[in-house]
Parts: sequence; C-alpha cells; structure tokens
Amino acid sequence: MRVAPAVQIDKDTLEALELKVIRYVQDALYQKLFDIIGKDELLNDEPVNLIVQALRDGKIYFDGHYFKPQKKFGVKLAREFQRLGAVLKNGGYKLPDRVGDPTLELIKAEVEYQRTRAQNKLEELAAALLETEDFPEPDITEEMGAVIDSIARSVQGCLGIQYELDAYTRNRMVDQYINDVSRYSKKLLLKSNQELKAYIAAEVGTINLSTKSLGKIIEERFGVTARHARFIAHQEAHMAREKLNQTAAENLGFRHYVWQTVGDYRVRPMGGPNGFMGDNHRRLSGKVFSFDDPPVVDRIKMRRCNPGEDFGCRCTARVILDDKYFEI
Repeated sequence: MRVAPAVQIDKDTLEALELKVIRYVQDALYQKLFDIIGKDELLNDEPVNLIVQALRDGKIYFDGHYFKPQKKFGVKLAREFQRLGAVLKNGGYKLPDRVGDPTLELIKAEVEYQRTRAQNKLEELAAALLETEDFPEPDITEEMGAVIDSIARSVQGCLGIQYELDAYTRNRMVDQYINDVSRYSKKLLLKSNQELKAYIAAEVGTINLSTKSLGKIIEERFGVTARHARFIAHQEAHMAREKLNQTAAENLGFRHYVWQTVGDYRVRPMGGPNGFMGDNHRRLSGKVFSFDDPPVVDRIKMRRCNPGEDFGCRCTARVILDDKYFEI
C-alpha cells in the first residue's frame, strides 16, 4: 500500500497568520484599555518612601484599615513599617495615627491618590468597553492566502501528481476561512468585552485596587484572549489543509486515506472517565477510511469526521495512492 506523506503547512506562514489574528484582537479591543491604563503617570519623580513605592508598584494595597501584600511582605518593607511604628494584625500593617509626621502624611496622600486614580481608570475603562462592541473585520487576506498557497504546494508534492489550484477555488477558500476566522474572533472579542465589563462593574467602589494591579489584570486577560486567538487561526488553517488535501485527492480519483495523529500527549483521549467512550482519535491512528464515509470520532454522540474536521483536531489524512482500495 503506497501512502502519500502528510500534508504540511509552512511554519512561517502559519505563524504570520496567528500573529496577525492576535494583533487584530489587541488593536480591536485591548489597545484602548492599555492606553487608558498607561495615561497620567505618577505625580512626580521625587524620591519616595519604600511603602509609597510598593503602593505604586502594586505590591501592596490599603484595604481601609491595613496595608496588605499582593503576595507577601519583603524584609525591607516589613522593617519600614516597623520603623514607623506599624502593628502587624490580620495579615497587614496598621500605621499609627501621628499627626504631622511627614512620612505618614506622604503615605496617606499616596493612598488617596491611588484610590482616586484607580477609580477614574475604572470609569474610563467602563466607558470604553461600552463603546467597543461593533468590531471591524480583521485584515488577514495576505496571510490566509499565503497559508492556502503553502498547503497547495504541499498537496502537490505529497500526491506526486501535477495539481494546480485554480484561482477560483483558491479565492473561494481564502474568503471562506477569512470569514470563519473573523466570525470566531469577533465572538471571542465580544466575550472578552463582556467579561471585562462584569469585572469592572464589580470593582467600582472598591478601595484595594491600584492602577498597577489593574494594569496587570488587563494584561493577564489579554494573554488568555491572545491564546484563544492563536488557536482560532491554527484551527482554521488546519481545516483548510485537510479540506484542500481531500479535494485534490478526490479530483484525482483517490478516495481512501490512513488516519494519522500528531502522536503527542495531547491526542484524544487525554484521560477522564469517558476517555474510551467519547472523543478518541488515538484509536483511529493508522487505520484506513474513506473520505465519503468518515469514521465515528465520538462514540457517545456518534459524530463522524474526517481528519481536521473535529474541533481542535490536528490529525491529517495520508492519501492512499494505490489503485487497489482497502475496506475498513
């Protein structure tokens, strides 16, 4: 049985598409939030007390009674609190109420400044999120076209037969997967927008949030969204790979293929009580199937798919090049 090599996507073109989708997500929503957080820097650059600097860096916060750490107090910071006569209680330091002490007055002024500034930022963020719900289309035509072209070259090389992707089919595939990426990216942005609005609404009125910690929260949420955006680009590119592989094979009269997994620990099942009953691509690896009669990939829902069609599937179909076809 002669089996074609697995169709590949050029690594650089796939990475360019992923980065473009991530940049789209950043520009469409998060950059506005980063700009708001970054505005209006601290009052001045004069030397400050260790406690003031820790407040500005988001390492500690004031809960209305005590100064508490985001993680834990450093030795120098703890000594500074003790030097000022602070009492450690309930996991935080309570400063004495000494009128006229310049260091204590400086710390109090910083606490009030941070509280006011954080609330102003929250209000600006809430307003920006309300205005940002109609997201533009991502400009990924060049990147998606490069992905489709790299797949077409790989298909031709793997099948070993002259196969030219005509302009109509190419443009139709590019448009289709651009629309898919756009649709899923917009859903992701809308979900991120709603989650951020809910978070900010819950934080308005709190007194333990600094602009530094608020910025870290926005960055963390962007990181999660960026990973999802990368997955969207990766998923659609792999679906295009398998679709073009199948289309070319069928046009050339090939109907059967060998299912091939990536072979790493992420291949389904990845454990759990339904590992051998539900999604299971590992059991399909190395077996022969037909494009027009795909195997059951989920024995609970009885869902049938060819490689690359199941959600998050990284498997590929290695086309059988022999004239003699095999029964499953």
